[in-house]
Amino acid sequence: MIFWSSSEATEDASEQFRPIRKNVESEMNRVLAKSSLEAHWEGWNWVVIAIIVSKEFNQDYPERLRRNAKNKVLEFRLKFDHDAFVKSSVLEQLAQYFLQLRRSVELMAKWKMSPKDRSILANALKEAEAVLVRREFWSQESSAKLH
Repeated sequence: MIFWSSSEATEDASEQFRPIRKNVESEMNRVLAKSSLEAHWEGWNWVVIAIIVSKEFNQDYPERLRRNAKNKVLEFRLKFDHDAFVKSSVLEQLAQYFLQLRRSVELMAKWKMSPKDRSILANALKEAEAVLVRREFWSQESSAKLH
């Protein structure tokens, strides 16, 4: 399975989300490359689109779940609390993102993904999150020592 992510976000949230998204996407694909799902799900794309818009635009962006068997895509458009996201530290934003990613794995049950495969994906999320939290923690520590 290949992980891909994007966002529908206001400018302030988009600027903060972009580096998180890129790092998570890269790390998730590194971890998923070592994982093996049931043959049915091999070659599928797991797409998460973060909706991070202010309350003013919230109703214009509903959450959606889609499965496209022809193109082998599981797509999740999931809402984030805009105000909480933009006011959070990078580590808190990362936690919010992984919370939504775990939610997308739970929602895969809708398409009859086995508990075993969902567990493999949940473990991949745990591994990627641990790596990225460690990386961000050390980055913040190094930054603090320079000041």
